[in-house]
Amino acid sequence: SEEIAQAAVQTKEKRARLESAIRARQETAAAIQANVEACANSVAVAAAVHLAAVEHYTATKAAVDQLGEHVATCSSAAALSEVEREARAAAVAQLEADQTQAINVRKQTEASMRVASAALDSHT
Repeated sequence: SEEIAQAAVQTKEKRARLESAIRARQETAAAIQANVEACANSVAVAAAVHLAAVEHYTATKAAVDQLGEHVATCSSAAALSEVEREARAAAVAQLEADQTQAINVRKQTEASMRVASAALDSHT
């Protein structure tokens, strides 16, 4: 009977150790599952952040490309304006030369008129 009692005590101790091991295993499995879920959430967040970064990069690249096109357009317009300015400056220079020539012709004509008028006055 003492052997049966001792066997019952050993069985209780073994059962308690087994139940403790089962609880520890279940707690470990739950912790691992929680860790897996946390990692999966982190991956989902990282994927969303990556997608947002890709979209931002794409939008920024499109804006930079558009600005590059605008710079090219403005450069062309500036070059055309420079050509037009040079043409206008040449036209102004030509008009100034023509004006100077016209003034000289007028002065010569006025001098000739004075000479002719004086000659006419001396003959009359």
